[in-house]
Formats: sequence, structure tokens, C-alpha cells
Amino acid sequence: MMQDENRIPPVRHFDTLSSTNDYLRERWQEEEDLLTVRAIAQTKGRGRLQREWASPVGGLWFSVLFKNITETPSHYQRLLGVAALSAIEILGSHLSKIAAPSRTLGARFYLKWPNDLVYTTGGPNFTKFGGILQENLVLSETRACIVGVGINVNNPIPADLREKAVSLQELFLAEVPIEDLLRGILLKVVAWRADVTGVLQIWRQRSLLQRGSQVEIYSESEGLTLHGEILDTPVESIELLCANGVRRRFFAGDVRLCAANPAEGSPRRL
Repeated sequence: MMQDENRIPPVRHFDTLSSTNDYLRERWQEEEDLLTVRAIAQTKGRGRLQREWASPVGGLWFSVLFKNITETPSHYQRLLGVAALSAIEILGSHLSKIAAPSRTLGARFYLKWPNDLVYTTGGPNFTKFGGILQENLVLSETRACIVGVGINVNNPIPADLREKAVSLQELFLAEVPIEDLLRGILLKVVAWRADVTGVLQIWRQRSLLQRGSQVEIYSESEGLTLHGEILDTPVESIELLCANGVRRRFFAGDVRLCAANPAEGSPRRL
């Protein structure tokens, strides 16, 4: 792996696509492993549960194709998550030296199960700046997956989302070089792809949701909201000790922190 650490995968650039995930899904059998597709803007960007994801000019919208995969597909979603945090923190450290003090002083960047990139200044409140969407592909004995990433970088945030979403430009109080951010993420993808244990360890360390966290979770399949305590840092699923004493396991859901994490501290820099 050492000889590959400074080489990024091939990147195919487009001004506009409906969706970078859609582009790869339509032709994945003919394309090479690690092909990355980036669009300056998407017209039909989406997140989990087919929710619309605004993808205007100024953000970073891209997808990576993983072919002949040997690990559980969720590893590749975690890989993109930890790679994105690492690249953002490296860029943020550089920008803080050349720009005015940013909103990120004292802030912490986290991964929020199941697929969000968030930041918080402490306590239960957090703001989303990105998300990850994984799609699994199977044809006969061939297994592959596409991991799409959307990050609000220099793009404006719609007025109706400003309480929930933020851009990196707003956080760093400086324009963020998108090409440098993409390159930083892809370098980490290449370097860490085979390190399943290491990626999982970082995911656990940088998870916003930890054992003992008091949360509220909305289950889409059941149409109900439950309150309780997380029994272990969620990876593939989240296990909750509900307020009525019943243990429940969820494989998807919208989670909100109800109180600061029990042992919250500054996360280890990646």
C-alpha cells in the first residue's frame, strides 16, 4: 500500500449530472475499480430513503465505485466517512492559519449513525454538513458497491434548512478549495481501504452516538418515536434500552441526541 499512498483514483468530472450514484449504477460493470465520478451540480441528488438532497454549484458531490469487494459493504461507507473527516480537519487546520478565527474553534466533527457528517460545539445540538449514500450491486458472483458523498462546502444553504445544515465555508469563515478536499479524501480512501479494523476503530472513536447516550429515535418502518439509552456505539445497527425497559435494535432511523454524551471530550485528530 505504501507505493499507492500519493496516487488518487481516476476521477471523471461533469458540469451537471442527475446523480453521480445513478451515473455509476448504469454502467458499473464496464468501469474500473475505484472510478470516482464528480459533478459540479446534481439535479436529482438524494439521501437516505430517497430524500431530496440539494446539490448546487459550490458543494462537493461525488461517488466512488468499489468492485470485487471482499469486505462487508458497510465498510466502504465507513471508509468514506472517516476519510472525509480526516481531509476536512487537515484543510481546516491550514485555513485557520491564513483566515480569521473560525466557528470551528472548540467545535468537533463527528460521524452520526447511520450516514451523516456533523459538527457540534458540545452538548446535544449538532448541525449536518454532509452525508453518505451506499448502494450495493450484485450480478451473478460479482459483488460491488457505490458510495456517494455530498458535502456542503462553499454552496449557499437554503433558508428552510439553515437550522439543520451548514457549509464548511461558514464554519471556517473562508472559501474551501474543493479540489484539495476531494484529493485529500481520495488519498485516504486508497491508503485505508484494506484497513478494516483501523477504519472501524476510527468510526467508533468519532461517532457522535456513544454507549450511554440518551437519544430519541424515529423508526420509519413503525412510524413511532422511542426514547432511551444507547447500549453500544452503533455500527451496523443501534441497540436501545427504551424508557420502558425493553431492548430494541434498529437498522435504520432518524436519531436525535437528548443530552450531551456521558464522557464527551475532544476527538482524536485523524
